[in-house]
Amino acid sequence: MAELPPKRSQEDTIKNGTTLACYFGTKHRMTTLILAKEALKQGQRPFVGSSLIRPIITPRFALSCSKELLIGLGDMAKNCNLHIQSYEQKSVKKSFSTSYAEAYGCTGLLTNKTILAHLEDEEIALLEKRSTSIAHCPASNTMLRSGLCDVKRLFNKGCKVGLGTDVSHHLEFIKKQEIKGTGEIKNAVGENTKYEPSYINGNFR
Repeated sequence: MAELPPKRSQEDTIKNGTTLACYFGTKHRMTTLILAKEALKQGQRPFVGSSLIRPIITPRFALSCSKELLIGLGDMAKNCNLHIQSYEQKSVKKSFSTSYAEAYGCTGLLTNKTILAHLEDEEIALLEKRSTSIAHCPASNTMLRSGLCDVKRLFNKGCKVGLGTDVSHHLEFIKKQEIKGTGEIKNAVGENTKYEPSYINGNFR
């Protein structure tokens, strides 16, 4: 059973032109190894090591990790020169009394090898300072109603932005739909947007 989902997902992503992917594996060593072995078999370059397959630190998520664990993961990422991936949750402030990016920043997990999604407006400067990458997943954002990303503004602030699919919240692997979605969101955001919090209690204004 553990072998089927990685096989299907990697076949579908490769078929639709995705040759590099960041996967959220499970906490179980066996299933993560199955994911890596299937990627090697399919010829995909994922962050999950050979020269093709790279391990990636995946705190899932700050709310389920102690500060000591996050610091340990930060040390591991630094010592082993590893990438880091996660996505942000507004409720992290209840536990850490700070933003998600700042919680990662003070534990060594916000680096030029970190990929994040769903950031808050005030965190842009911090991510730019740390050279942290932003994964823009337009179809996922609209499906979750989690906000509209102004990519042009991020570029103007000096942030690195890549296009992603976030398939856990989207039904397709097709990149051209994400490209189309980026254009649609750009038009929806507009050129003279007044920047305010994009949602209240997780919903669009």
